[in-house]
Amino acid sequence: MNDLVYDLTNDVIIDKTGRGVMDIRNRTLRITLGPGESFADWAAHNFTPGNKELRFVKFLLRAEAKGEPLNFDDTECVCIVESLRSALRTNADALRAFWFGYTLKAQMQDAKGVATLKAWVDKHGGPAWWEEQWEPIVRACAAPGALAGGRSGGKGSGRLTAKALQRTRRVRCLQVLQQWVRKSGARTHPA
Repeated sequence: MNDLVYDLTNDVIIDKTGRGVMDIRNRTLRITLGPGESFADWAAHNFTPGNKELRFVKFLLRAEAKGEPLNFDDTECVCIVESLRSALRTNADALRAFWFGYTLKAQMQDAKGVATLKAWVDKHGGPAWWEEQWEPIVRACAAPGALAGGRSGGKGSGRLTAKALQRTRRVRCLQVLQQWVRKSGARTHPA
């Protein structure tokens, strides 16, 4: 999100936008747009639709869990919500299979994390959004018992063992990389 780069050679922090350091000091989460770049452009340059948006939510929830909520631009949050609505409609299978659990792993471990996620979804998209699009994915990805009011995780629910999940993630990463190579027209060379 806030775009800072550490230059190992010169031991300096590069603030590409000129406001990243100040944003960190002010505890502000901001989407980093390049000159002339729109939010739609930002969202389109993604591993898979919804991934960057889930990262935005992850940063907000992580700070909230520490009792140190972040500030954010309401307009950016509206864009995140609209983009997530679309991604959850059109890319739910990929998000459920890998990206959701990978990105929001910390929030899926216990009832408190899931409740914090649900509170964010309810506040920014409404309870119907949670019920229709989020809860089915959370139910498949959350640790056993983390989703109050119903079974989550466990046998037969789409929950994988740690070893199987690690293997699935490696396969999914390879698939995403292969898709990117095909889309970009990049050529691969044998080792």
